[in-house]
Amino acid sequence: MTVQTSGATEAVVRAFVTADDPEEMINLLSADVVMDDWMTPGTTLRGRDAVVDRILVPIAASFPDAHFVVHDVIAGGERAAVRGEFTATFAAPYLGLSAHGRRVRWTAHDLYQVAEDQVTRIWWGNDSLNVARELGALPKDGRPW
Repeated sequence: MTVQTSGATEAVVRAFVTADDPEEMINLLSADVVMDDWMTPGTTLRGRDAVVDRILVPIAASFPDAHFVVHDVIAGGERAAVRGEFTATFAAPYLGLSAHGRRVRWTAHDLYQVAEDQVTRIWWGNDSLNVARELGALPKDGRPW
């Protein structure tokens, strides 16, 4: 096993989060990747197939023009923290919500672990309140309660 450098870690993570081709993203995931996603609290996904089926396929179906812009990456050894912005058209149902057909945007703060030039661990975190507002689950102005 080779030691992952910060520069190599950053390059893999940037390629993963900005990939336009879903196959490119999938190829950057290790077969035994582990993922914790803010949308599934208390659930840890294990394995490439689980991440693809439960996360990547639904996102691609609901947000076909999804785009992620990286604002900051802080990498050290095999780990990287990413702050970026997700934008897309909400074109098909997602998480039980009906699509409204408008553009959505939210900031993500995600952590990644990389080994052998593949993503081995993912911790996704977003502003849930803003995401709910963007998807139409809550009004964009005012308090949700």
